[in-house]
Amino acid sequence: MCNRITLKVYHLCRREFANCKFDKKQTIMKTKNFLKFFTLAAVLLVFACAKDEFVAVDGVCPLVLTTTPLDGAVDVPLNQVLSVTFNKAMNHSTINANSFTVSDGSPLIGTMTFEDTEIGTTVFFTPTTNLNLNTTYTGKVFTTVKDTSGNALQVAYVWSFSTGSILAPVVLSTDPDSGATNVVLNKIIKATFSQVIDPITITSESFTLKNGNSLIAGDFTFDGAIVLFTPLADLSSSTTYTATITTAVTNAEGVALANNYVWSFSTGSLLAPTVISTDPIDEAVDVVLNKVISATFSEVMDPATITSSSFKVVNGTTAISGTFSFVNAIVRFIPANPLTANTTYTATITTAAANLAGVSLGGDFVWNFSTGSTVAPTVILTDPINEAIDVPLNKIITATFSEIMDPATITSTSFKVNNESSNINGNFTFNGAEVLFTPSNLLTLNTIYTATITTAVKNPAGVSIANDYIWKFNTGVSLAPTVISTDPEDNETNVPLNKVIIATFSEIMNPATINVTTFSLMNGAINVPVSFGFNGVDVGFTPVSPLLANITYTATITTGAQNMAGVGLDLDYVWEFTTANSISLPDIGTLTEFGGFGGNAGLTNQGLNSVINNGGCLVLKYGYRLKIDLRCF
Repeated sequence: MCNRITLKVYHLCRREFANCKFDKKQTIMKTKNFLKFFTLAAVLLVFACAKDEFVAVDGVCPLVLTTTPLDGAVDVPLNQVLSVTFNKAMNHSTINANSFTVSDGSPLIGTMTFEDTEIGTTVFFTPTTNLNLNTTYTGKVFTTVKDTSGNALQVAYVWSFSTGSILAPVVLSTDPDSGATNVVLNKIIKATFSQVIDPITITSESFTLKNGNSLIAGDFTFDGAIVLFTPLADLSSSTTYTATITTAVTNAEGVALANNYVWSFSTGSLLAPTVISTDPIDEAVDVVLNKVISATFSEVMDPATITSSSFKVVNGTTAISGTFSFVNAIVRFIPANPLTANTTYTATITTAAANLAGVSLGGDFVWNFSTGSTVAPTVILTDPINEAIDVPLNKIITATFSEIMDPATITSTSFKVNNESSNINGNFTFNGAEVLFTPSNLLTLNTIYTATITTAVKNPAGVSIANDYIWKFNTGVSLAPTVISTDPEDNETNVPLNKVIIATFSEIMNPATINVTTFSLMNGAINVPVSFGFNGVDVGFTPVSPLLANITYTATITTGAQNMAGVGLDLDYVWEFTTANSISLPDIGTLTEFGGFGGNAGLTNQGLNSVINNGGCLVLKYGYRLKIDLRCF
């Protein structure tokens, strides 16, 4: 399909429609400013490659408008002149006995004439002899026919008619085509008939695939007029296979093919991607109305090939609009509106879907499901959000639902967090519609984590979430905190005995990690008890008792001290300091039980207080009690 929006419009169309010519310079010029002219580019794609919509527009590849007789006609006269009308003027030299055939098992011989009108070219084919009575004929126009601009028909046009009252079924197309090369080894063989075929008549004898004389075993499935043959084992590489559908195959009325249909193809060496599971599964019932439809592939697919044309969900003939998202090998289709209650839907992934190497599915993948009448709970918010970076290592992962969920359904298997190699252990708590997961240990630095909430999670009414909910986050790269200064400094002396030790960090630390196990103050082998205080990036350590005089103390902060993101110091931080000598008081003489020297007051035993040196430094109190103002020393 040529509906992929890309800057390389010309090259894409040339790849998809190798014979459909464009003005390269003009196309590239129109798409240089892709982001600015997105709409223009989209229109250009639609009208430059008509294969998607098959609308007759000047300047695009030709189409067959009508035939004589019409497709499905019966009782056609035996002397009927056959005709095909195109929507454009055609190059007559490209229309010949090889590119336009009529057959009843063997090609008819006849002559061709042409008529060009304003509508386009009509090709008339007059058989040399009359048609046979009661015979079904198949007409085919091949993709080698071209218009006068050199643009080729993009899909072979096939139709059938009968000269009797009964029209036999015919094979309209096959996949692989006859003569196809480099067919993938896990290819599903498809034959499309002009009528619905009786499945009972499709057997390993009436529909065969052979490698030489070796019959290939496989299973048949049916989708309307399409018959699919899936080999039980991969085909051999670089091998020619021959498929045959015999006249034992009939339609529902018992009318058989008029002739055996035989075609061949050859394999390459590649395996095609496959759909290994879907959600909902095939034939699922009571699907919730806000369901996200997902398909899991055998490998990562090219997002550019997943479009509304290659991944379709329909209600009858009405296509459901929506958007796509991609997680590894899972493709999710999110409908723009809730599905309709009690309705059967059909989902189809076509062979236009390809992997990153450009290898398409081996065959269309089709499944059906039907809705009920229930709306499922949803995850409306997560923390961290999807694709978050620099997430703290002590992060609590939360998910907020559209309603309160049943806690019994929230388990380590229904709510999982993993780092690609292992699941993370932790505990769950609940706060209304919010579920919190607290890891048992810190997350790992610079690691991608994936969180998954499965459909095992339910609300109290027993209704599950519609789809697994998956998001990712990255703990990123965080620098370890550092100690940038201390008071007292390392090797400082004459430190006061009542000193409060302070450490200043490069960032705010987690108070819960600053404790007696991560900080120590030692007097030799004796641990000094302290209390802790916090002020921004400063942490204070206050000894419970005054420090001892003239002692060297060692302070240590270990790597267990962490910042608010859970990142610890790279190395233990160690420093030393030495306290001051003990205080020496001046000699104030001999004190008696009743008094002492009181400066100018002389010796007294009368007053309650005696003041020495005019009260500036010492106050002698009754009973030998001495008040000392250390500011005087």
